[in-house]
Amino acid sequence: MAKPERTAQGTWAKTREPAIRKSFGDIVGAIANGDPLKTICDKLGFDASTVRKVILKDPELNRMYDESRLMQADAHADRIMEAADRVMSGELDPQAGRVAIDAMKWTSSRLKPQVYGDRVEAHFSASGGFVEALASIEKIAMKKRIDPPTIDLEADEQT
Repeated sequence: MAKPERTAQGTWAKTREPAIRKSFGDIVGAIANGDPLKTICDKLGFDASTVRKVILKDPELNRMYDESRLMQADAHADRIMEAADRVMSGELDPQAGRVAIDAMKWTSSRLKPQVYGDRVEAHFSASGGFVEALASIEKIAMKKRIDPPTIDLEADEQT
């Protein structure tokens, strides 16, 4: 679809806004399935920057777009598993698989860092000074530690 000539600043965006709004469910659905916005816009005949402008103007569209981007991270995680399966079955070259997987891991970690990010954060508070804080950390760590199982050798000898 050919873009109309711009006669004034923003005229094209204003004329395309109703069509973008009408197609917005398809746009966010495709994003949630893992497709990039530019690819979706090219298929629908929209300019990606114009779609972004429409999204930024409307809080509800912005919310829907943000939610679809979070779901896009999950879609990438699913695609990572599919790519790994294809590499293991010999359908996909291991180097190509590594590139695809790394790209999807990077994207997922940026879209949903709390789930797919590499950084681990721990927050705690303790009253007092530095020594009290360390004692508090040690106490928490000791509670979470799992002791190895004990084996009673004498019980084994009796049987």
